[in-house]
Amino acid sequence: MNRWLIFLLMLCAPAAWAAESWELKIHGHHRYVFGDVILQGYVQLPWEVSVTFTVDQGQFVAGSGLAQWKGSASKGSHPPQWFNCELLEGSYLDPNLKLLEMPRVRFSRFPIAGAIEQGQITIRPGYEVPGNYLAIRYGCETRDPGAVEWFLFASRSKNEEGKRQDAEINEQGDYRSAVIREVKVLPPNDVVSMPLQDGWSFQQGHQEADYFATYQLTRR
Repeated sequence: MNRWLIFLLMLCAPAAWAAESWELKIHGHHRYVFGDVILQGYVQLPWEVSVTFTVDQGQFVAGSGLAQWKGSASKGSHPPQWFNCELLEGSYLDPNLKLLEMPRVRFSRFPIAGAIEQGQITIRPGYEVPGNYLAIRYGCETRDPGAVEWFLFASRSKNEEGKRQDAEINEQGDYRSAVIREVKVLPPNDVVSMPLQDGWSFQQGHQEADYFATYQLTRR
């Protein structure tokens, strides 16, 4: 009887101790705004970040992340129909003088470190400041007489708010246009802690906000 019991325990043990695969999916959008709350034109880009990791016998083993902008850009204006903004193709030089195309995610793939303690998992991306970001180039234009002074206002706004934004403004008669290069940080930008629980979810912002993100943890 004892030998049969030991044999059954040996059969069950690998299943009980098998490594588990988990995924933290973060998806949302960034709104790239030229202007302020009252007067603005913008383009909005959806993105998705997937963090997968393995847990073995209650210990974090290894993890990796995948980030991408996903779907089509949308646009808007406040007041409505005053400004027309579009996502544009473009490029920029990185610190190594390499020419990179936009839109661009700085790190499309990256390592993840982590630790588990008392049912909580803490993960940290394998990059430091300025972190991961989505860089784009977009343009805004108007012929509306009420918006003639908007571009000067928008330029002041981005300087006062310290936005990571660079704009080239063009004026021809009643026509105003701006071409803007801007970056927005993608999560996870720092340490993220959550319960190691299948189905856990969390939300930041809302659908009409400049930044919106939902987090969902699943065991695969």
